[in-house]
Amino acid sequence: MLAEWSTVILDVMWFAKLYGYTSGRMTRGLQVLLGVLFTATRVVGFPWLQWMMYRDTPPKEYARLASFRYALWIVIGLQYYWFYFIIKKIFRA
Repeated sequence: MLAEWSTVILDVMWFAKLYGYTSGRMTRGLQVLLGVLFTATRVVGFPWLQWMMYRDTPPKEYARLASFRYALWIVIGLQYYWFYFIIKKIFRA
């Protein structure tokens, strides 16, 4: 899934911090890359895919999704929650 690209960058950042690479252009570049990928895949991509699912699924079938469709909106809400902290971290550094 495309959304996991940001997770790879997050993991690289975690290993960089683990091995002492906490300053410099590499860390700043990884932070910006994480922000860009997270925005593109999770903040823009997830809601767009949710809308596509709603638009392309017949109403009776969409209604059968029941609580699953609400769970997807909760997941999207979590993406915006984390997006706030990622942007805050980028502009603080």
